[in-house]
Amino acid sequence: VGFGKNSETGEINYIPVIFDTGSSFLWAATEGCKCDKPGSGVYLDIKNSGFKSTGKELHLSYGEGKASGPLGSMTVYLNDELHAEQYLVAATQDSEFSGMYASGIFGLSRKYGSDNIPTLMDNLYTQGKIDSKVFTVSLRNEEANSLITIGEVSHTNVIPGATFTHTNLLSGTELSLYYSLNIEKIQLGSSVATNHKAIADTGTSLLAIPPEVADPFFKEPAFEYATLDQGTYILECSNIDKFPSLEFTIGGTAFEVKAEQYILPLEENYCQVGIMTYT
Repeated sequence: VGFGKNSETGEINYIPVIFDTGSSFLWAATEGCKCDKPGSGVYLDIKNSGFKSTGKELHLSYGEGKASGPLGSMTVYLNDELHAEQYLVAATQDSEFSGMYASGIFGLSRKYGSDNIPTLMDNLYTQGKIDSKVFTVSLRNEEANSLITIGEVSHTNVIPGATFTHTNLLSGTELSLYYSLNIEKIQLGSSVATNHKAIADTGTSLLAIPPEVADPFFKEPAFEYATLDQGTYILECSNIDKFPSLEFTIGGTAFEVKAEQYILPLEENYCQVGIMTYT
């Protein structure tokens, strides 16, 4: 994402960020940020990029990680032609973003809640830059390119023969902040859970499920080949074939997630089961 233009060269300042449907704020780490992690090594230059501070400081909290800094506005670019004036946090401090390569987060959730600040999607629409407040996300592994489109529904990068379904988003005080949907059934091996509300979150690689769903899953025979380590299960990658597929039923359509898709590679021939529980 581009954060303003360099006042000396006129070039757009592009910074790697995570596209996150589980949050709605836009922030980028500044040069000199007191950051736990080095990020991408590319940071926001608030002195030479047209950043206009409001004089207010915001503290952002996530399921894992925190960021804080002055709230301000500037021109934000998704490419050379698609841009809008947008509020964002110029983070002077962040913490607990374990392993995050990017230098910020671009929240794509539905609204900012009590702060009543328009999202970038809202501003692109009201400023006439896009015709519709929609987007598509195609997430791939390292062997292929992921893709996000803004303002239109794209079928680029769709796997040939893929199945589609339509489902209504859930409403309610908290649910309306996110892309919340009802999952009619989740099945792993012989263990089945029905009718659970969920959030579609591109900001995490893990499936987070409540204990009443997780406990039967973790008693499946395949987990005899894995060891619990800091809340998730670790196994030798050679044992992936011991694990069954996950199946989600959404909008009356069943979707299969194979073991090699929900089990994530770590290092030294070890893998992590991409399922965690929360309380």
